[in-house]
Amino acid sequence: MKVLLVDDEPLALRSMEKLLSKHEDIDIVASLIDPIEALNLARLQMFDAIFLDLEMPEIGGMELAARLFTIQPDVHIVFVTAFNHYAVEAFELNALDYILKPVSDTRLGKTLTRIRKSMAEVLTNVDMDRKERTLICCLQSLHWVDSTSGAHSFPWRTNKTQELFSFLLHHRNAPAIHKEVLLEVLWPEQDPARAGVQLHTTVYQIRKMLKEQGLAVQVVYEQEGYRLQLDQVGVDVDVWEQELLKAPELTLASVNVYKHLVEKYKGDYFGESQFLWAEGERERLRLFRWTYLQHLADFCLEQGLLKEAAEAYQQMKEQFPLVENGYFGLMQVHQLRGNFADMKQQYDTLKQHFESELGIPPRQSVSDWFNGILEQRQL
Repeated sequence: MKVLLVDDEPLALRSMEKLLSKHEDIDIVASLIDPIEALNLARLQMFDAIFLDLEMPEIGGMELAARLFTIQPDVHIVFVTAFNHYAVEAFELNALDYILKPVSDTRLGKTLTRIRKSMAEVLTNVDMDRKERTLICCLQSLHWVDSTSGAHSFPWRTNKTQELFSFLLHHRNAPAIHKEVLLEVLWPEQDPARAGVQLHTTVYQIRKMLKEQGLAVQVVYEQEGYRLQLDQVGVDVDVWEQELLKAPELTLASVNVYKHLVEKYKGDYFGESQFLWAEGERERLRLFRWTYLQHLADFCLEQGLLKEAAEAYQQMKEQFPLVENGYFGLMQVHQLRGNFADMKQQYDTLKQHFESELGIPPRQSVSDWFNGILEQRQL
């Protein structure tokens, strides 16, 4: 259970930390006195539960909770306060619990039991939802899947039909995209009047195709623009990213879970189409996966899981051929296996690749490690 504590009194934070530390399944990610810092962290890190003080300067607990719910709608918020007159308002805000200070072990235990029960119910519902849910897939090729008949291709009439749908899908969490923006992105060189006709024709084709496919997706016109409305239809990128953010701590028991998650990355975001407007998000997701892949590879290397480590480092090398980490990881795997010829070949490949593509040698620390291993063998 990943937990965030927010209280403007440092002593109160220390007290809550001490109480929570008695529970082995609790991971206190951060203890903060600044509500703004809590909001910023919530945009980067998913939490299962957030314990909030109600009486805080600048931003009160109620306002902070409301803003946190907009960032993480499913988080369990527990108010911890010395005052009981906010209880009704707290539960109206959908808080999970309301604890009065000083907090006792027994009272906190009841709250944690409620959170664990709620989390278990959510996981059950998510598993059932995944079995039934239709997903639009953006990784590598654009297609959609459901639980009954598998994967389906989109029967695009034209390339522009596919690109307009993809562009609206890319902006699925934004307001309607103004038609002038769409014309500039998709038909930049055409006469505006003709481009407008093309836009309307393409929207019609998308709507017709979605209806024929039986997908609960609508192209909505509002405020002189268009947006996609996904009714009970998910997007593979969103599901995958949330699964990684909520992944369990990496241990020997959870290695296969991590492997499964990083392997769900079947290719780059709109990789088959390589739309230029998607490049920023494409690179962000590549780096996002890289972070978890690096963590998995290094953990497996430390634990002596050389086969798993080699597979992860090889994927790193293939995804970012001009980054040394993958090569260096494979060199360490070969060294531990006693495959010194393969280790040298990996280093030579790295050196040649860097000199031909970048005009620079490998990082000094990598060269020092390699030369050190050679010197040890000669001795």
